[in-house]
Amino acid sequence: MEPHKALATGGAQAAKPSVLDLPFVADVVIRVPGKRAKRVRKFWAVEPAASYRDACSLGAEYAAQYVAALNVPRRWIPLTWIIKDIDFTNTAAGYEGIWIGFFCSLMELLRNLGRTMQLDGMILAQHSASMALVSAALGEVVA
Repeated sequence: MEPHKALATGGAQAAKPSVLDLPFVADVVIRVPGKRAKRVRKFWAVEPAASYRDACSLGAEYAAQYVAALNVPRRWIPLTWIIKDIDFTNTAAGYEGIWIGFFCSLMELLRNLGRTMQLDGMILAQHSASMALVSAALGEVVA
């Protein structure tokens, strides 16, 4: 297990949440000949999967983990940081499928959220209409 993903054991305090808890985020070392090695954080540091199908499944899993991380302080990251680090020119099926699965699943999660919000809005509108009828009825009773 990588050091940044270690779990607390034996009464030790749990590590603080970190973006490094996300499986597609990693600190990597970049070496340029003639220059000092530099450590940078990559927000899309993925290894190709064995097949396109596996890659899409992995991307879907990453999307679910990303959405779950949005509610954890110190663990969420802007989507634009992920997009910036994806190599869209790499068309190898095992790599391309990961980001395709990620964005397709993210879109589906957002569509579901939209449906829920629409339903909540409809319920709220119905409630408001009902309250208006009750208020009007009470107004007539009181008057």
